[in-house]
Amino acid sequence: MNGLRLQILGPLRLWRNDVELEVGPPQQVYLLALLAARAGRPVSTTELIDLLWDDAPDSALNVIQRYVGALRRLLEPELPTRESGSFLQRRGSAYLFLPSPGMLDLLTFRTLVATARAALAQQHHDVALDHYLDALELWHGPAGDGLSHRPASIPTFAALDDEFHTACVAVAELATSLGRPERAVGSLQLAAQMAPLHEPVQASLIRVLAAAGQQRRPSRCSSGSAADWWRSSASIPAPRCKRHTDEY
Repeated sequence: MNGLRLQILGPLRLWRNDVELEVGPPQQVYLLALLAARAGRPVSTTELIDLLWDDAPDSALNVIQRYVGALRRLLEPELPTRESGSFLQRRGSAYLFLPSPGMLDLLTFRTLVATARAALAQQHHDVALDHYLDALELWHGPAGDGLSHRPASIPTFAALDDEFHTACVAVAELATSLGRPERAVGSLQLAAQMAPLHEPVQASLIRVLAAAGQQRRPSRCSSGSAADWWRSSASIPAPRCKRHTDEY
């Protein structure tokens, strides 16, 4: 393994082994966030320019190329000059982010959710709940929290948040049906804070709080979960439910 861990489910953060890395200037950080949010899918330079600038300068394409080069060197310090490396690859007039297994929390989240749904389809309810909860523990706030979003890029990150909200609603129903609603409370509270007008999330939170007989938010923590492994691999602290508002 390369020891890299990239967090996009909350503030964007990057670690190599136990060391957090400085990603770079704000626009370079945002470029990495955009490519991570679209991991596995090429994003054209034309679209990247639209997502990065409201009024793009003539040098926009050169700026993107310079940022990509800097990010490649950050992710792979031993990479020879002008080599594309393993993670940020060129596809025609597009760039493609290909994280290694376990590197990007978004892909780990999706894998865990898919595993949970497969277990649920096979009537393995307890297993499904565990995988769902492991997935939700990866969230630290809105995707790309703290970044200065351009209007054109807001749907990209909102779509990731919707994945979290959908999983939270599913967990609320499953945990309540199994008589363990308290296991869903922490993630539902984070989702409700992120989306105060999301009616299914708010209704699910009310339902699990009532079923659990709780009025106050408990600590969001887990033991032995895949989310714990993902965090501990990079010495990442446990998630905080407070919405992050820091700007890069």
